[in-house]
Amino acid sequence: MNIKQLMVSILCLSIIFSFSGCGSEKKKESKLETDYQTSYTSNTTSWRNVQTDENGQYVNFSGFLYCYNEKNNTFAPVCEKVNCLHDKDPDKLKQIECNANIGHHTIVGDDNQSVWNDCGMIQYYEGYIYYVQGNRVYRLKKDGSKTDCVLKLKESISISFFLIHRGYLYYEMETNYTRGQEVYGNIQIYKLEIADHMNEKDAECLLDLKDTNQDFLGFGGFNASGDYVTYEYQVRDKTEKMEEDDWWKTKSYDPTILYNIKTGKKEEITFPKKDQTPGVGIQTVLFLDKYYLVKLYDNTKDVDEKMPTYLVDYKTGKWHLWKDTLPQGTVLLTYKDYIIENNVDRAYHKKKKYADYTIYSLEGKKVANYKCPIKGEADHEGFGPDGIQILQEHKGHKYNVYEVKFQDVLKLHGEKITPKRIGTMGDNTEMYDVMLPDEYWNK
Repeated sequence: MNIKQLMVSILCLSIIFSFSGCGSEKKKESKLETDYQTSYTSNTTSWRNVQTDENGQYVNFSGFLYCYNEKNNTFAPVCEKVNCLHDKDPDKLKQIECNANIGHHTIVGDDNQSVWNDCGMIQYYEGYIYYVQGNRVYRLKKDGSKTDCVLKLKESISISFFLIHRGYLYYEMETNYTRGQEVYGNIQIYKLEIADHMNEKDAECLLDLKDTNQDFLGFGGFNASGDYVTYEYQVRDKTEKMEEDDWWKTKSYDPTILYNIKTGKKEEITFPKKDQTPGVGIQTVLFLDKYYLVKLYDNTKDVDEKMPTYLVDYKTGKWHLWKDTLPQGTVLLTYKDYIIENNVDRAYHKKKKYADYTIYSLEGKKVANYKCPIKGEADHEGFGPDGIQILQEHKGHKYNVYEVKFQDVLKLHGEKITPKRIGTMGDNTEMYDVMLPDEYWNK
């Protein structure tokens, strides 16, 4: 082959690959593998119970991790151990050894103090499902073949919340300390580069309130998208009186921080002055493609009181009023450039059988609406990157699990839907009472 023929062959190959879609598909997969799956997050989400990869959904409602593969129509524990009965084993100690068991048992720190695990959060990242047990971070290979500990904190302080986004682990811890006769709360947030074996000595501290004039009261969780990570927490000035009986009357301060992962800049999100009245704060920040959404809440008013929701432009920082007609008890979700409203929480407490869902455009125009049966109190998680929402129904000693597809409900105008049942998983709460043998503590 001469030089001219070789150049023509290379050009032809280049053209073939440029039209094959491989490049765009790889970019899409990379984002799914390394980015926090923000569309699962709602303004009332406490735990992340569902994650997805290119094959299906990983579900943790009971302390055992299950995987739903729609193509193969399978719903099974994420464990490849031979002869393992998983959550169906009558021997509770054998259940602990199952790779799919990611919660509901105790571990121990270096100072031999037991640490109780009740962290239901999971996160998919580059082929692994990450989860927390006390002061340790574990990862389970997505085929269920291997579990390993990637971070063990020196002190026996439980990690309360965590998030992984674009190469870094963010984790939050809560402790108490005394000064004289007073007991105060403290919060610490760290950022640590993801690795097979991580050392807390390499972590960057993003927040530590100890020995400041602020008393930590509560944490609102993490969220992330693109170049940003947000976290929310509540504090009071130590000079302010703590209302023991009516704690909600305590004068507090609720900062929401927007952290730029590229520049390292941390700034507090400040909402418009006209809304800055006593009791009003940011309930949550949700992400869309070009904007982030800020939902306000007034602690002095009822859940049916209407409060404004804003869209903020990433580039300009300009605030746009999106809606001021939604009750502040409304659950909001975001998916791509859609904003989804539902009244699951209020309907559940009023013992209604159905919740109302409304899908809006960025301009606030109603695109679709439907009625979804209320399967459980925790039906607040949104549609994943694949457009699938997972619902759970807790009945007796089992969980029934269902799916709803965004592409299906986007066509509806007031109809009732019947979510597709995808499987059943056992209730693992009995694990709280299991006494572990001495040899377990040495693992």
